[in-house]
This record gives sequence, C-alpha cells and structure tokens, in this order.
Amino acid sequence: MSVPPRLVSFALFVGAAAAQAPAPVLLGNRLLDGADGKELATLPSGTITWPQWRPDGTVHHAAGLVDPARRRLLAADGLHLRLVAIGGDPVWQRPITDLQLEAEVLLPQAVLGNDVAVIPDHDGHLVGVALADGKKLWRSEADGHGELVQDGELVAALATHAGGRRLRAYALGNGAPAFDERAPKAAEFTAIGPHGIVAGGPGGAAVFARSGPRLFAVEAPVRAAVADASGFYLNLDTEVVAFDRAGKERWRLPADHTTFNDVRLALGPTGLLVLVRYSTVSDSGAVLTAHEPERGEVAWKRTLSDLGATHSKYWHDVAAVARDGELLVASHAPGGQWLAALDGKSGDVRFRIQHTK
Repeated sequence: MSVPPRLVSFALFVGAAAAQAPAPVLLGNRLLDGADGKELATLPSGTITWPQWRPDGTVHHAAGLVDPARRRLLAADGLHLRLVAIGGDPVWQRPITDLQLEAEVLLPQAVLGNDVAVIPDHDGHLVGVALADGKKLWRSEADGHGELVQDGELVAALATHAGGRRLRAYALGNGAPAFDERAPKAAEFTAIGPHGIVAGGPGGAAVFARSGPRLFAVEAPVRAAVADASGFYLNLDTEVVAFDRAGKERWRLPADHTTFNDVRLALGPTGLLVLVRYSTVSDSGAVLTAHEPERGEVAWKRTLSDLGATHSKYWHDVAAVARDGELLVASHAPGGQWLAALDGKSGDVRFRIQHTK
C-alpha cells in the first residue's frame, strides 16, 4: 500500500465533541480519553511506521481510515468494505463489487466525512458510500483521482489526465460535479477553504473559487497551504505568505529554517494561523508561533520539548490541529511519541502525554 509523500505524519483527533466530554485522541495506535489521556482501545500497529493525519481530522492508519472523534474505523480487504466501532462490533460490511469498486480500494486516498465516505479504486473512480448502512450513494465515471480532501460540503482531488493535471470537485453528499479545471503541471497537494481550493506543488500554485473559476496563481514553489475566512496562507519554503481572496498579498513571514528544516501550517481554534517548526531528521521537539490573521502579528509562542533523543533514525514528524478551544500538537518518531493540548488563546499547555521506546 503506497502512502502519499506529503501527508502530515501523526495520529490525532479533530472534530465536534459532546459538551463537557472531550472526544478521544489517537496517539500512535492508542485511542486515548480526551480528558485524562487514559487508554480506551488499541488498534493493530500493522506495517505502516506512523499514522497519517488528514486535514478533516481523520487518520490514515495501518488498520484503515480512522475517525477518532466518533470511534470508528473504515477498513477494506480484497473482498469487502466494512465500518467498525473501535473497541466494539462491526457496524456493517459490504461486498466491494456491490459498491461498483474495483478490487483494490485506495483507503489512503479516501475521505471519511460525518455521513459519507468517498473512496477511489485503483483506476481512480470515486464512489460515495453512506456511513449509516454502507450503501452506494453515487459514483463518478471520471478517473485518475488521487488523494481527496473534503470540508463537509465539497470533496476535491487532483487527477492525472492525458492532457495534464486536473483539479476536480464534487458535492460530497450526491457526487454532483462542481468543477473540473486545469491544475499546475507539478501540483502535488490540495487545500480546501471557505472561499476556494488550492492546488500546489514545486511548480507553483493555482487558487480556484469553489465553483471553479481561477482566482489567482503563485509562480514560486509551494510546499503547503491552508485557508480560512480571511483568505489563503501558502508556505513558499523560505516564507509564509498571506493572500486575500483575490490574491492580493496581505503580509509575509520568514519560514526560519536556521534551526528546523520544515514548517507545517495549521489553523488555530480562535482564528490564529499557527506555524509549527520542527526537524524531520531528529527528535528536536517543536516551536509554535501563532499569528493574527489580519497583519501576522505574533499572538503567542510556545516551545515543546523533545524526548531527549539526539536522532530519530532519520525521520520525525510534528503536526497540529484545532479541537474546540484548544490546539492539539503531536510528534511521532522512532524514539517515541508525544501529544500536547494547548489553550488556543494563550498557547499554555493543558496536558502532555508521551510514550517512549
């Protein structure tokens, strides 16, 4: 099973939680209570070195596609697709042929929404499946789709086409096509926001309205992007640049690779843009800076310590995501894993859980 290279490499939860009952978090293969960190269930570790977090809060894990908030797992073998309650019984199981999917189901590229899962097969055809009962809701005859992103209304993906790269979007619930537009030749990732969708990569980025028209383009290489109601934030390797909805630059910040060699972007729970700086080749902890969206001023800065390892056998990953009023930050490396919950306004650490090897 192949794993897309630019996925954020950690497992944790993001999503709605019941009042005064924090939803579970997933650290490594352990499902933990969101309030006190106690272990609730364990997933098989499988052969994937670390889980892969998705922008919608789900997690690609060796066991399948996980929604920690709702304690459910979407899994597939060569014959069946099934939804399982983590720590409980299967919810449903469907033959893959009944869903008009080919035998190789690409869960690493699928999305798991609140009510619908959208799954590509090895030809890149998309099938929408109802999570209530596993029945097929829709199927796209267009093919070549890669990794999907969704925001509860739209699902979008880059597709490989004879004429080049395409960015396609569909209504999540019924598969109605929203648009099909030419993407930059070397586009590798997509990011979805309230006002548009970014397709970017080493050849630059193009930003499209949710109905399809191109809003603006960036010629410089783009490593990652996030979007909110204020506009779009692009990591241009040496700088992070904020654009408004029309593509006018609002402000920029140095990426600062003097100590760390990678910068992740995250949207904080109170509307702040969070830059997560860390090293991909050593367990060096992480430094987070939260910035006001209008002008980029620093709202708070927080240093999260490492596990004390001088190296991590040449891989290490850190990512962050908002949950209610806090920001969850998780690190995975061969030497161990840690997860910290930060107050979204102040950056103060509410708790930290770690497992060393």
